[in-house]
Amino acid sequence: MSRAVSVIPAALSVLWASCSALAQAVPASIGYQGKLTDSSGQVVPDGTYQAQFKLYDVQTGGTAFWTSAVGSVMTTGGVFATQLDGGTPALAPSLLSGKTNVWLEVLIGSPPTVLPRMKLTSVPFAFRSDALTLPFAGSVSSSSSALSITNTGGGPAISAIGPVNLQGNVYVGGNVGIGTGNPQAVLDVVGVIKSSSGGFQFPDGTVQITAATGGGGGSGWGLTGNSGTAPPLNFVGTTDNQPLELRVFGYRALRLEPVFGGSYPTEYHAINVLAGQEGNSVTSGVLGGTVGGGGQKTYNFVTHQTTYNPNKVTDNFGTVGGGRDNIAGNDSGDLNDASYATVGGGSTNTASGTYATVPGGFANTASGTYSLAAGSRARSLHQGSFVWSDSTTSFFDSTAANQFLIRASGGRWDRNREPAGSPGRRPAPKRGRRAFRRPRRYWDVVSHTLTNSPVLRHRNGEIGRAWGLRVAGEA
Repeated sequence: MSRAVSVIPAALSVLWASCSALAQAVPASIGYQGKLTDSSGQVVPDGTYQAQFKLYDVQTGGTAFWTSAVGSVMTTGGVFATQLDGGTPALAPSLLSGKTNVWLEVLIGSPPTVLPRMKLTSVPFAFRSDALTLPFAGSVSSSSSALSITNTGGGPAISAIGPVNLQGNVYVGGNVGIGTGNPQAVLDVVGVIKSSSGGFQFPDGTVQITAATGGGGGSGWGLTGNSGTAPPLNFVGTTDNQPLELRVFGYRALRLEPVFGGSYPTEYHAINVLAGQEGNSVTSGVLGGTVGGGGQKTYNFVTHQTTYNPNKVTDNFGTVGGGRDNIAGNDSGDLNDASYATVGGGSTNTASGTYATVPGGFANTASGTYSLAAGSRARSLHQGSFVWSDSTTSFFDSTAANQFLIRASGGRWDRNREPAGSPGRRPAPKRGRRAFRRPRRYWDVVSHTLTNSPVLRHRNGEIGRAWGLRVAGEA
């Protein structure tokens, strides 16, 4: 009766096992299963059949480099299982060393039927771990781990003596100990850690390349104060051309910027001071700009919108002392056409003229050179003009250069208008004596004209209009 073998893929009892396989003998055998059928494909009757196995390094021809002893296999439903071991020469890991293709030939029955050779998969090579030759190198293309080691006994999964060279990313699921076998943190080091370059990066993204070692005049500044310092030898700051920042609650509170300008042979050096809310700014390139503080950031939890009310310096040597929404400079792109402008504080004030000043208040503008605007909604729009405005909600503007304008809708007050008996009241001058010299001309801020000033005398303590000034709204 002719027979055929339908091969079921072989299986090994050991697949590299664990690293302990290097110290314990791995069985030098290959598990093999097959199925016997006759020439018509029918399963042969259950029983015992003579069998022999050979290994070749070529698909056809050649000489077997291993031959098993003639033995037998027992079938159940045509299926048999056996172990390939022993033989001539004895099956050992060294027989597979250097071989990448191995073919199995099966001889069944007596006289034997030689079946076509079957190429072995990589699995049978696993038992070569019993005789791992060093140095050993291997590669694999897989989306899963190329090497997975588990030690359920509680001991190390890997032990190595000497340097360990790892290339690529290394994932460690537990703590790592260097110098300790019982790490108490993600990285627990006993000894000195050396960083040759790069430094250490912290959770906020900052990189530290040097470390302080304490306070009191040493190489660092202590958190509880310092003593024995010797300025300028000891200082907090930078030695390169980078800004220095101080932060509060993670937000910038103070920034000191070194700025250089000019051209050969003259160079300018200044420090910009930028304090207060982090939205405050000094335009890039500005020399000697100062924002002393202030500024505001508002977040609306309903609309989820953030609004900034910053203070800005846009021209050289401009200053904003505080407040919010204040600007020193005209932000034209020319850093010199509105230099030395100053806003002391308040809100929504702009000093946009060279040497212009707004001391504070609300919505005041000093756009003329050497101009000044104060109060509320005063606008000094011309060179040398001074405008002071009361709480009236409309704007009060200059109309020409070198004006001194006052809007006081509630009237003007001076000591000579105090009621009789009030502290500090001056005695009335004698009747007929002039209180002031008559000026030739004066500016009427109501009619915006120059007119002849009348002769005004003190009458019953009332001071007249003189000095070339008339108050807006006063008849």
